[in-house]
Amino acid sequence: MPAYEHLATTTLGSNASSITLSSLNTYTDYKHLQIRGRIQGNATGTGEAYGTWQINGSNVDIMHDIYSQGSSVSGGNPSVFYFTTNQNDSGNTAGGWTNFTLDFWDFASTGKNSTIRISHGASPYFPNSPRIGQTSLGDFSTSSVTSLGFSASIGSLIAGTEWRLYGIKGA
Repeated sequence: MPAYEHLATTTLGSNASSITLSSLNTYTDYKHLQIRGRIQGNATGTGEAYGTWQINGSNVDIMHDIYSQGSSVSGGNPSVFYFTTNQNDSGNTAGGWTNFTLDFWDFASTGKNSTIRISHGASPYFPNSPRIGQTSLGDFSTSSVTSLGFSASIGSLIAGTEWRLYGIKGA
Protein backbone atom coordinates (compact mmCIF):
# COMPACT_ATOMS: atom_id res chain seq x y z
CA MET A 1 0.00 0.00 0.00
CA PRO A 2 1.45 3.42 -0.94
CA ALA A 3 2.36 5.79 1.86
CA TYR A 4 2.76 9.56 1.93
CA GLU A 5 6.37 10.70 1.45
CA HIS A 6 7.71 14.03 2.75
CA LEU A 7 8.70 16.18 -0.25
CA ALA A 8 9.35 19.72 0.99
CA THR A 9 8.88 22.19 3.85
CA THR A 10 8.29 25.94 3.61
CA THR A 11 8.55 28.00 6.79
CA LEU A 12 8.25 31.77 6.99
CA GLY A 13 11.35 33.24 8.67
CA SER A 14 9.66 36.64 9.01
CA ASN A 15 6.16 38.06 8.62
CA ALA A 16 4.88 37.95 5.05
CA SER A 17 1.69 38.67 3.16
CA SER A 18 1.61 35.20 1.60
CA ILE A 19 3.06 31.70 1.47
CA THR A 20 3.38 29.63 -1.70
CA LEU A 21 4.52 26.17 -2.71
CA SER A 22 5.80 26.40 -6.29
CA SER A 23 7.22 23.98 -8.83
CA LEU A 24 4.54 21.41 -7.99
CA ASN A 25 4.90 20.19 -11.58
CA THR A 26 8.20 18.55 -10.51
CA TYR A 27 6.14 16.04 -8.47
CA THR A 28 4.10 14.57 -11.34
CA ASP A 29 5.15 11.04 -10.39
CA TYR A 30 2.83 11.49 -7.36
CA LYS A 31 -0.92 11.00 -7.75
CA HIS A 32 -2.03 13.19 -4.84
CA LEU A 33 -0.39 15.87 -2.70
CA GLN A 34 -1.02 16.73 0.93
CA ILE A 35 0.00 19.82 2.89
CA ARG A 36 0.15 19.65 6.66
CA GLY A 37 0.49 23.14 7.97
CA ARG A 38 -0.17 25.86 10.45
CA ILE A 39 -0.90 29.52 9.90
CA GLN A 40 -1.31 32.51 12.16
CA GLY A 41 -1.83 36.16 11.35
CA ASN A 42 -1.06 39.44 13.09
CA ALA A 43 -4.24 41.43 12.45
CA THR A 44 -4.47 43.70 15.49
CA GLY A 45 -7.39 43.34 17.88
CA THR A 46 -9.51 41.01 15.77
CA GLY A 47 -8.75 37.50 17.04
CA GLU A 48 -9.20 36.23 13.53
CA ALA A 49 -8.03 37.13 10.08
CA TYR A 50 -8.86 35.90 6.65
CA GLY A 51 -7.19 35.24 3.37
CA THR A 52 -7.55 33.67 -0.03
CA TRP A 53 -6.21 30.48 -1.61
CA GLN A 54 -4.54 30.62 -5.03
CA ILE A 55 -3.88 27.93 -7.62
CA ASN A 56 -1.31 28.90 -10.26
CA GLY A 57 -1.41 32.47 -8.95
CA SER A 58 -5.19 33.00 -9.28
CA ASN A 59 -7.79 32.91 -6.51
CA VAL A 60 -9.77 29.65 -6.41
CA ASP A 61 -13.14 29.81 -8.14
CA ILE A 62 -15.32 28.42 -5.35
CA MET A 63 -15.08 27.52 -1.69
CA HIS A 64 -17.49 25.71 0.64
CA ASP A 65 -17.10 25.66 4.40
CA ILE A 66 -18.68 23.80 7.29
CA TYR A 67 -17.45 24.29 10.83
CA SER A 68 -18.37 23.90 14.45
CA GLN A 69 -17.80 26.39 17.25
CA GLY A 70 -18.88 24.94 20.57
CA SER A 71 -22.35 23.46 20.18
CA SER A 72 -23.29 25.18 16.90
CA VAL A 73 -22.60 24.13 13.32
CA SER A 74 -22.47 26.61 10.46
CA GLY A 75 -21.62 26.53 6.80
CA GLY A 76 -21.71 28.40 3.56
CA ASN A 77 -19.68 29.40 0.56
CA PRO A 78 -17.45 32.22 1.76
CA SER A 79 -14.95 33.94 -0.49
CA VAL A 80 -12.26 33.90 2.21
CA PHE A 81 -10.68 31.38 4.61
CA TYR A 82 -10.62 32.45 8.29
CA PHE A 83 -7.63 31.74 10.55
CA THR A 84 -6.37 32.83 13.97
CA THR A 85 -4.22 35.82 14.79
CA ASN A 86 -1.68 36.35 17.53
CA GLN A 87 -3.97 38.90 19.20
CA ASN A 88 -7.48 38.43 20.53
CA ASP A 89 -10.43 40.84 20.33
CA SER A 90 -9.03 42.86 23.23
CA GLY A 91 -5.61 43.19 21.62
CA ASN A 92 -3.98 40.76 24.08
CA THR A 93 -1.52 38.14 22.89
CA ALA A 94 -3.42 34.98 22.06
CA GLY A 95 -0.86 32.65 20.48
CA GLY A 96 -3.25 30.20 18.80
CA TRP A 97 -2.51 28.60 15.44
CA THR A 98 -4.88 27.37 12.76
CA ASN A 99 -3.65 23.86 11.98
CA PHE A 100 -4.77 22.15 8.80
CA THR A 101 -4.38 19.18 6.50
CA LEU A 102 -5.00 19.95 2.85
CA ASP A 103 -5.60 17.11 0.37
CA PHE A 104 -5.05 17.91 -3.30
CA TRP A 105 -6.28 15.08 -5.53
CA ASP A 106 -5.01 14.49 -9.07
CA PHE A 107 -3.19 17.82 -8.99
CA ALA A 108 -1.29 17.12 -12.24
CA SER A 109 -4.37 16.04 -14.23
CA THR A 110 -5.24 18.12 -17.29
CA GLY A 111 -8.51 16.26 -17.84
CA LYS A 112 -10.57 17.65 -14.95
CA ASN A 113 -10.98 20.59 -12.59
CA SER A 114 -8.80 20.87 -9.47
CA THR A 115 -10.37 19.74 -6.18
CA ILE A 116 -9.02 20.36 -2.68
CA ARG A 117 -10.28 19.39 0.79
CA ILE A 118 -9.01 21.11 3.95
CA SER A 119 -9.56 19.81 7.49
CA HIS A 120 -8.75 22.59 9.95
CA GLY A 121 -8.94 23.59 13.57
CA ALA A 122 -8.12 26.73 15.52
CA SER A 123 -7.15 26.69 19.18
CA PRO A 124 -6.60 27.84 21.88
CA TYR A 125 -8.08 31.15 20.80
CA PHE A 126 -10.69 31.90 18.22
CA PRO A 127 -13.43 34.45 18.87
CA ASN A 128 -15.93 32.90 21.29
CA SER A 129 -14.56 29.33 21.19
CA PRO A 130 -12.22 26.95 19.40
CA ARG A 131 -13.26 26.04 15.87
CA ILE A 132 -12.99 22.89 13.78
CA GLY A 133 -14.10 22.56 10.18
CA GLN A 134 -13.95 21.22 6.65
CA THR A 135 -13.43 23.42 3.61
CA SER A 136 -13.47 22.45 -0.04
CA LEU A 137 -11.93 24.45 -2.86
CA GLY A 138 -12.68 24.20 -6.55
CA ASP A 139 -10.75 25.61 -9.47
CA PHE A 140 -12.53 25.50 -12.82
CA SER A 141 -9.44 24.96 -14.90
CA THR A 142 -8.00 21.84 -16.41
CA SER A 143 -4.47 23.26 -16.42
CA SER A 144 -1.82 21.30 -14.58
CA VAL A 145 -1.22 22.83 -11.15
CA THR A 146 2.24 24.32 -10.66
CA SER A 147 1.71 26.33 -7.46
CA LEU A 148 -0.57 26.59 -4.45
CA GLY A 149 -0.57 29.72 -2.32
CA PHE A 150 -2.36 31.54 0.47
CA SER A 151 -2.47 35.33 0.90
CA ALA A 152 -3.56 37.20 4.01
CA SER A 153 -6.28 39.76 3.27
CA ILE A 154 -5.90 41.52 6.61
CA GLY A 155 -2.59 41.87 8.46
CA SER A 156 0.10 39.36 7.49
CA LEU A 157 1.15 35.80 8.21
CA ILE A 158 3.62 35.61 11.08
CA ALA A 159 7.07 34.04 11.18
CA GLY A 160 6.78 30.32 11.93
CA THR A 161 3.85 29.80 9.57
CA GLU A 162 4.75 26.46 8.02
CA TRP A 163 3.66 24.12 5.23
CA ARG A 164 4.97 20.56 4.85
CA LEU A 165 4.34 18.98 1.47
CA TYR A 166 3.74 15.24 1.15
CA GLY A 167 3.00 13.10 -1.89
CA ILE A 168 1.53 9.67 -2.48
CA LYS A 169 2.13 7.65 -5.62
CA GLY A 170 -0.81 6.08 -7.39
CA ALA A 171 -1.44 2.35 -7.33
